[in-house]
Amino acid sequence: KEITQHVEQITLFSIALSTSAGIFAVGVGLAISISVARNINRLKVGAAKLAGGDFSSQIVTTSQDELGELATAFNKMSASLRSSYLRLALEKERDETLLESMTEGMVALDEEGKVVLINSVAASMLGLEDKPGDILFIEKVNLSTQAGKPPAPEDLPTNTLRTGQAMNNVYSFQIGEQHKVLLNISASPIKLEGRVAGAILVLRDVTKEKEVDR
Repeated sequence: KEITQHVEQITLFSIALSTSAGIFAVGVGLAISISVARNINRLKVGAAKLAGGDFSSQIVTTSQDELGELATAFNKMSASLRSSYLRLALEKERDETLLESMTEGMVALDEEGKVVLINSVAASMLGLEDKPGDILFIEKVNLSTQAGKPPAPEDLPTNTLRTGQAMNNVYSFQIGEQHKVLLNISASPIKLEGRVAGAILVLRDVTKEKEVDR
């Protein structure tokens, strides 16, 4: 009888131990699942902020697993992007300051001949807005020869986009009903990896100079 009782006690103890172990395992599993879910959610929120332009976002995690390594890599990437963004913003501000300090007009064209950048001097000369947007230079700016005739396609400043060669010509230009002016336009191609990616046009009003020559 004593042996039977002893066996029953051992059996009950084993059952209780197994049950406790099962509960413990379930608890650990739930804790891990919750921790993983939180880390994934933090990554999701961080990625959304990064996509929205918030490069200051950092993911706080104490996890040492793959998710922790991913969070660390994410933080490094975010810091790198923030540094690059600040550098580009400073360079853009510097370039815009230099651009506006120029006494000559300057227009930057992309490879299709669209205006991507223009300073206030050029905008005033051509009767354009400081930020003209998605427009083709040759369609918006109606240039003529000094004799008042339409220039040949190869004589237009945008031809430098096709040839990849710098060019310089004097054109007649009129804004609305205002008097005509003579513009000296120098076009220089921008080349990237052996191909023409755009052009820089430098404009100078030479009306008075030409009048003196006459």
